[in-house]
Amino acid sequence: MATSHHTAQVNGTRLHYATAGDGPAVMLLHGWPQTGHEWRHVVDLLAPDHQVVVPDLRGFGSSAKPAGGYDAATMAADVAALGDHLGLQDVTVIGHDWGAVFAYVYAASTPAQVRALGIVEMALPGVGVMEQAMAPQPDGNFLWHMGFQSVPDLPELLIAGKERPYLRWFFEHFAYNPAAIGPADLDQYVEASPRSGRSGPAWPSTRSSSPPPTRSRRWPRRRWRSRSAPTAAIPASATSPSPRSAPSPRPPKAASSTTAATGRRRSAPTSSPASSAS
Repeated sequence: MATSHHTAQVNGTRLHYATAGDGPAVMLLHGWPQTGHEWRHVVDLLAPDHQVVVPDLRGFGSSAKPAGGYDAATMAADVAALGDHLGLQDVTVIGHDWGAVFAYVYAASTPAQVRALGIVEMALPGVGVMEQAMAPQPDGNFLWHMGFQSVPDLPELLIAGKERPYLRWFFEHFAYNPAAIGPADLDQYVEASPRSGRSGPAWPSTRSSSPPPTRSRRWPRRRWRSRSAPTAAIPASATSPSPRSAPSPRPPKAASSTTAATGRRRSAPTSSPASSAS
């Protein structure tokens, strides 16, 4: 099904977004260091019977890259304003990686617009799991880039001209299925990555990694829980066989998680968005 591309001036910034299909609204929020491109295969699955909206978040891809506004509350307000702009109601919002943080705050802050929430491959800040994953480990297998990219100016200085090997390292070491991110996909993310000398911060999600935990930890959780709306948290292993081992039987929750996230039962994809769609 054809995908169309648009821009909208919302919440004081310009967002690029793609749309496809018709039916119940589903909004897909990408993670770092991706753009809306990561969801392209998922869009093909959903578009036959859903209205799918896939924005490039503030600071990413073809959206504007203002100097500020990268805290979770503002990023979520961007998404809510886009929903208002499109007249969306009863939205199922699904976020991957840092997009899941913004999806959570969007759902909690705009309960009249959101009917269901899906969280893919992300431990929400403020509950201790992400914070523990940032602690140094002897083998370097920890979220070291969160601290590094929060330092003003230094990442731009060290990464400039090396964006491709830098981003490739993360896909090779952190992706559940590194082979799913091909050279053309990497080209997309390198081209979309902020560069030294461009407007806006170099790495917007992690540059503002401190505000999201404090802002998404208290009032949003209470308000979201009070709605008793469907919520699904989906790890990569729930939908993808490991490329480093023989495929194991799909856990029972893999198919039902799609039902919880979209309100309709569909065949679960053989790969998670972070694996095949990235």
